[in-house]
Amino acid sequence: MSLTTDFLANPIAFMRTQSILIPAQVTGGNGHFQFAAQGAHAAVLQNAGAGNIPGYYAQPVANNNNVFALPTQQPATYSMLTDAMNGCQFLAYGPDRQHITIEHNNFIGNPALYAARLNTITLQNHAYFLHLTATGVNNIPGGTYDPASGLNVVGQYTTANGWRFYVRDNVGANAGTVYGPL
Repeated sequence: MSLTTDFLANPIAFMRTQSILIPAQVTGGNGHFQFAAQGAHAAVLQNAGAGNIPGYYAQPVANNNNVFALPTQQPATYSMLTDAMNGCQFLAYGPDRQHITIEHNNFIGNPALYAARLNTITLQNHAYFLHLTATGVNNIPGGTYDPASGLNVVGQYTTANGWRFYVRDNVGANAGTVYGPL
């Protein structure tokens, strides 16, 4: 089977064996994607045509608060993908799992902004809130976010369940521990 087929069949099993790499030429936002192998344990995301992975690539801009409202009411399972994160912040929040905003923040030039942004969103008291920050502030039950090893975040949307997120920690060490649904 191809990596794209593997991802569509079971994204959690896929994440256990593959680090997701996203090169600069992949278009951010809504699209269709596919995976190509890069070594034994890395999958490179590529833009593709219909019939592949329908989804949303949360493309970060360096030294920026990157905010994305995720689409809802998709006719089939829909995915959200982030780059391999090695110091960035991931926030997912909203009034319910059907209406989620995510942030893939990259404050490399001013790391103090991670704590400030986390505090701002925390004080808004969203009914759903997932936060992953490399400073050790996260809510991965039993997991860690080691910026030296990194992590990947994949979201899956279905009309029945709304958005669910999965996190693979120790990407660099290729440990393959997947947490979720969160």
